[in-house]
Amino acid sequence: MNSLYLAQHLLNDGVLTADDVRALLPKCEAAEPCDEILAAAHEKKATESTKFAQALVDEGRLVMADALDLIEKYSAEDADAHPVATAVGKLADESVDYELPSYCEFCEIFLRSFIRFMDTPAVVSVEPPIFGDVSETHIVTQKLSGDLTFVTGIFTSDDMFVEMAKRYSHEDIEEVDELAIDSLQEFLNVINGLFAVDMAKQQRDIDLDAPQVIANSMPGGSNTLKVEVISGIGDFVLMTATDEIAFREFME
Repeated sequence: MNSLYLAQHLLNDGVLTADDVRALLPKCEAAEPCDEILAAAHEKKATESTKFAQALVDEGRLVMADALDLIEKYSAEDADAHPVATAVGKLADESVDYELPSYCEFCEIFLRSFIRFMDTPAVVSVEPPIFGDVSETHIVTQKLSGDLTFVTGIFTSDDMFVEMAKRYSHEDIEEVDELAIDSLQEFLNVINGLFAVDMAKQQRDIDLDAPQVIANSMPGGSNTLKVEVISGIGDFVLMTATDEIAFREFME
């Protein structure tokens, strides 16, 4: 079982709903996996998956025997090795058939990096995001070009923007100011850089444009994939498209 993705497996298979995961992920930070769970997962120290398993037991969602059975199931050789890509595939429609393999690879790198840099568990929801009022929201975008050309973006409320910037920068950030914007631009640039390195190993060269930040704009674009990321610190929408995903007139 991947040390990061027990919650993703359970969401993909319908064992838990998005609301279940949304309620449980914040509990993982305080969860301390018992010896039985660590042994079942063949881990010597706590991981995101073992913490989530312990949270399921602590919150009364599962008895210990059932939690151990799930760990065994998702540790089996025939278990899905790419649960994030599986979740992304559930959300894709025919408009992104050609781009889907690259989008899936990007989403896998993004989620793994988000968990690492933000120090919080996270999953990709298998339900499409719902957009309402876009006031007090921001989008961070960056264009990738070369052997692959598409745009990546993070759409988030201002509160979540600040929380992510604070965690990534380890600075005392209280509002969407210049420091917060610089932080989230750097965060997306780093992740896209990791994606570019991964693509280079496949003999595909990618260049990165400078990241941009847009305020109070409804995401759009061609061949767009929009996925909700649920995390221990809040939710946001991760986007990929073959052209711009927001309107430049709102750029800060």
